[in-house]
Amino acid sequence: MQFFKGKSYRGFCPIGPWLTVLDPQEFTLLDNLDLRLSVNGALRQSDTTANLVFKPWETISELSTFANIAPGDVLLTGTPSGCALRVPPPMVRRILQLLPERRFWELFVSAQRRRPEYLKPGDSMTATIRSADRRLDLGEQKITVA
Repeated sequence: MQFFKGKSYRGFCPIGPWLTVLDPQEFTLLDNLDLRLSVNGALRQSDTTANLVFKPWETISELSTFANIAPGDVLLTGTPSGCALRVPPPMVRRILQLLPERRFWELFVSAQRRRPEYLKPGDSMTATIRSADRRLDLGEQKITVA
């Protein structure tokens, strides 16, 4: 539930102004792309697709079992470590899950907002996705939080 919401609110998940579609010979590079995200110039996330829990081909394969996928569709996946979200320890989670769902989420969101890593209006983010040898460069995206 959180993962869907985290990528679905209005204004979230900015993409564009264009999308890069891979050529078939570039597919072999998908499992080792560098993923980098900086916030206000400070590196926040740096990892490769090799370390994702589910590789791109696994995600496409799984999604295609229940959804139609066409060339040009955007598929949202997981994120490398370094995002602001912190999940409470298991014992705290078990206790919190005894609360009504609405109250659980109010407390969870309230606790997360106190974290200094959370984005604020005016913060500037830069994201890049490319192979280490730069044979495949899916570009750089810059966005300022409104």
